[in-house]
Amino acid sequence: MAAPSLGALAAGCESERSSNGPKPPVTGTRPSSMVPPTMKVGGTTLRPPAVPLAVRDPYVSAWLCGTELGGSWATGWGGAPMSVCGLARVDGHTYVWCGDPQLSGVSLRPMTQSSLEVTPTCSIFTLEGGGVRLAVEWLSPIEPGDPRLQSVPLALLTVTVSSTDGSHHDVEVYCDLSGEWASWIDTDHVVWQTSQTASRHWAIQLARQDPFAERNEMAAWGSAVFSTQTSPSLTYESGGSTTVREGFATTGRLASRTDTRFRAIDDDTPVCALAHELDSIATTPASVQWSVGHFETPAVQYLGQALDPLWTAYWPSWEAVVDDFLASAPAARSRAAALDTEVTAAAHQAGGPNYAALCALSLRQAYGACQLVVGPDGQPWAFLKELSSDDDVSTVDVMFDSCPVWLHLDPGLLAMLLEPVLTYAASGRWSGEYAPHGLGFWPLANGNPIGASSEPMPVEDSGALLVMAAAYASRVPVDVARSFLARYQTLWTQWADLLVTQLPSPPLQLTTVDYLGPSAGNTNLAILGMVGLAAAAGLAARLGDEASARTWLAQAKSFVSHWAELAMDPSKLHLDAAIGAVGSWSDLYNAFWDRALGTGLVPETVAATQATWYRSHRSAFGLPIESATPILARLDQQMQTAAWLYDYPVGPEMIETLVRYLGHTGYLAPLPDTYDPQTGTRGPKYNWRARPVVGAVFGLLLVR
Repeated sequence: MAAPSLGALAAGCESERSSNGPKPPVTGTRPSSMVPPTMKVGGTTLRPPAVPLAVRDPYVSAWLCGTELGGSWATGWGGAPMSVCGLARVDGHTYVWCGDPQLSGVSLRPMTQSSLEVTPTCSIFTLEGGGVRLAVEWLSPIEPGDPRLQSVPLALLTVTVSSTDGSHHDVEVYCDLSGEWASWIDTDHVVWQTSQTASRHWAIQLARQDPFAERNEMAAWGSAVFSTQTSPSLTYESGGSTTVREGFATTGRLASRTDTRFRAIDDDTPVCALAHELDSIATTPASVQWSVGHFETPAVQYLGQALDPLWTAYWPSWEAVVDDFLASAPAARSRAAALDTEVTAAAHQAGGPNYAALCALSLRQAYGACQLVVGPDGQPWAFLKELSSDDDVSTVDVMFDSCPVWLHLDPGLLAMLLEPVLTYAASGRWSGEYAPHGLGFWPLANGNPIGASSEPMPVEDSGALLVMAAAYASRVPVDVARSFLARYQTLWTQWADLLVTQLPSPPLQLTTVDYLGPSAGNTNLAILGMVGLAAAAGLAARLGDEASARTWLAQAKSFVSHWAELAMDPSKLHLDAAIGAVGSWSDLYNAFWDRALGTGLVPETVAATQATWYRSHRSAFGLPIESATPILARLDQQMQTAAWLYDYPVGPEMIETLVRYLGHTGYLAPLPDTYDPQTGTRGPKYNWRARPVVGAVFGLLLVR
């Protein structure tokens, strides 16, 4: 991770401008006298800190920073508005089911939200009003093992309408997207157009396209796309938000016309709407569906070469992608339901209901930082955006923190993420003897422009890549692993030999918590180096180099015995944060990888000592990164420590503490990773959210 560079990111989701102008924060349209809606996350009763709506990649990332769909506007991962408005006309009366529209000439009635359920892939809101019930499902498909389907940058919105009183009801259902889906800067000019294939489409884009540039973290090229399948009951319209919404609220239909006065997003906010008239609703529910997403071609630039998004290898146009996506929606929903059941059941068995909730909150966020492309050799590749904390591409330490989710569900995706980094490291463009830290600044993966001198993390990055390669190899067929590993055998040897020179007390250097500055003799970093060396031994054995395997494993074991003695505090109550820093201590999260790989290096006496120490030194909402920074904790690192020490009381207790922080404080944003464990606030400096590192939550599933 690079030094914090938040730029124009919003300070929080709660205070953003909506598409109807500035408003004070709202918490929903439910009258205060009503019973609060039931909320479940991964089957567990819990208030989510934010609800993922459409979360597919860095540019398709819409969230509800609250819990009630009606009365709040959707935002992007950083807080910029991505407004979605949903209306339902029931027997001539118009109700709001999504967003917070204010119309002066028409009475809008709030629907009452009775429940919210968040699964690993879906967010399902249940709302009632006028004698009907709406089940509003936001599905962001996760397709493990299927790069073709995972490459589709679309989310599915399904609204199912049923009668609650046994009577017949005439219902029309409306949804619109604002120009905010094309840019996160509201003075930008946008244009839009409609087209029809098997679906009716709206495409919204910046008037001035600028490939490989961003506007406040949103792509400055490509199009936001909003579609629904065609039918005789479908009407459509674009125009000012007030005009279009009032037209539907009055008549139950849209004018099926296009506003041609292209303009800035904040000038009579343009929206693109699609509405369906349903048959009379009585005993049989009826459903309508829309897709939302963003298509940009090319996707990223890699070492000077423009790479197309992976979906272009399978479909001739984005319209064809949308048509196929909507036509196959029943199958996608069925696969999603099966994956939800699988993930939730495994999480319950491994760590109980609160752990299942954390997995449900993490899955879409981890996948949502990935962009799948056609690699230079025509094979599927993937890149990772370091959301929020920086704009780095495929930062090695961020990928390392995130990878447990892919090791558990989707090892092939981890290999796709590793390929661009390893190809760069093996090229003549990288001169360092240690591994590169990243590939550049999104969406330009052209290598580090400063070179090896930029953010040098010799042990962190070299060890991380060795560990990830070994973990991947252990979870795929032998021939697949050998083919992957053989291409980079020179790198494995180079980095293993480097680690030997850095252990057991690493010289002054940065770690993944680089914002705390470099440290010498870092105890936790030494663990990663030793496990990385043992991982290199495993890689050598898989490739038939038994001599190197024996040498590196013996060295790793020798280093551990010296490390354990050097790092132990004179009190014998804990290991010091750095060798020689008497009285200090830190979160030894890297020991998780010793357990996950089964290298068996870290003595059980160390685990027992640290488990006892952490249990008595946790703050109200978590364990600090180290004793010197009591106001900074990392969610991902704590989850790795909890997995390492799960057989001790402190392991499950750390999970309970994290759930208490996320579900019972005032934090309302996509999952953070860095926060103040004493107060449960984001803290004054590191306003990070939506980063993929929460994939570390799945670490417990690698060891249980």
